[in-house]
Amino acid sequence: MRLGLVLSGALLLLFSWILLMKRPELSGAGLGEWGSFIGGAASALAFVWLVIGYFQNNQALQMQAEELRSAREETERRRLVEKLEAQPLLVPNGGSGGTGGHWVSQFRNARGAARNLRIKVVEAPDDIPAWISPQLYLDPAGQGQISLGSAKDGKQPYPVTVVIEYVDHFGSPGAITLDILELGDFRQRL
Repeated sequence: MRLGLVLSGALLLLFSWILLMKRPELSGAGLGEWGSFIGGAASALAFVWLVIGYFQNNQALQMQAEELRSAREETERRRLVEKLEAQPLLVPNGGSGGTGGHWVSQFRNARGAARNLRIKVVEAPDDIPAWISPQLYLDPAGQGQISLGSAKDGKQPYPVTVVIEYVDHFGSPGAITLDILELGDFRQRL
C-alpha cells in the first residue's frame, strides 16, 4: 500500500512537471489533446494500482493458505488425541492367586471403552492358558481381570507378556501389550 502511494505521488509529480514544462505548448491544445494527456496519466496510475492489487491478493492468498494448513494440522492433532483417548488404558488393581491353579491380576480401565476383548500369551516361561474378563465390553471406568494358568511346576507363571486385542468405540481394531511382572503388577507398553 505504501509503495502504491509513493508511486502514485511520483507519477503525479511527473505529470505536474510535464504540465509546467510544456505549459506554453499546451495552452493552445484542444480538448482532444487534453483528454489524451489525462487518459494517459490515469491509465498509468491505474496500471500501478492493478499491479499492487495483484501482489496484495497474492499475499492474502498465501496467508489464507497458511491458515488452512495450520487448521488442518490442528484438526489432525485433535483427531489423533481423540483416537488416543478412546483407547483403553489398563491400570493394575491388585490380584489373587493359587486357587485352582489360576493366578488373577485385576485391573481397571482408565480411558476409552473396548469390546470383543481377546487375550493371548506371547512370552511366558511355559505354555500357559490365559483368560480375560469381561470379553464383550469394557466400560471406560470398568474393571476386569486377567487369569493365567499355573506354570508346569504348578507355580506362578511370571513374568509373562500378553497381548489383548479389542475393538475401540470407533470400530477400529487395537491391541494392548502387557508385561505381567508378578501377581497383580503389570506394565502396559505404550
